[in-house]
Amino acid sequence: MRFDVLNDQRDAIIAKLISWGWYPRPCGSSMRIAAAGTGVLPQPAMSYEIALPKTTAPAATRLPMSKRKTSEPSAREKLAAKLAEALQADFEQHGVSTIERLREKYPERYVDAVTKLTVPTEPAPAPDDFRNC
Repeated sequence: MRFDVLNDQRDAIIAKLISWGWYPRPCGSSMRIAAAGTGVLPQPAMSYEIALPKTTAPAATRLPMSKRKTSEPSAREKLAAKLAEALQADFEQHGVSTIERLREKYPERYVDAVTKLTVPTEPAPAPDDFRNC
């Protein structure tokens, strides 16, 4: 688990964690926005990691497995397919001119849309993967 601690609170928080048997490892520094007087200001902070034990939740607290057949599309998948069909039909009707108008009138929205459609998202790191910390 990763977390940040403001530098002015660092010693007390780290001492408390150590007293509970947790041994946080520093892995970087940053600035955080924090309350200061009647406003907020950037404050220096340290990033830490704690290796949490791998445990399984007790059976009583686990959610039951879905009884849906895996070959059946979920409601979300059905909705996504219908949305994709509607977007395809809209694009075929209005075509490239709509995209050009978007790019010219709202370039930041154009870049946002292109990025969301073309840039792959990174898979989440494994819980014990601290290589990029």
